[in-house]
Amino acid sequence: VQQHRDPLVRPIDVDGTRKAHQRIVDYIVDGKADEAEAAMRKHLRAYEERMIETGVIDEPLVPRSEETGTTN
Repeated sequence: VQQHRDPLVRPIDVDGTRKAHQRIVDYIVDGKADEAEAAMRKHLRAYEERMIETGVIDEPLVPRSEETGTTN
């Protein structure tokens, strides 16, 4: 496994991302589309929160209304 040199990327981030990706793949392989979608949304939310926390972005990547498919 290659080490990340970006100071914003912590080992816990790399490990969490690996686990999240594996969970998503497992759901897809098992034919569990709803679970895969929920896991992907959770993963993207965690990524977004980390990017806001570190100042990389200052607002959500996907507006909440688009995320849920609603207009509110």
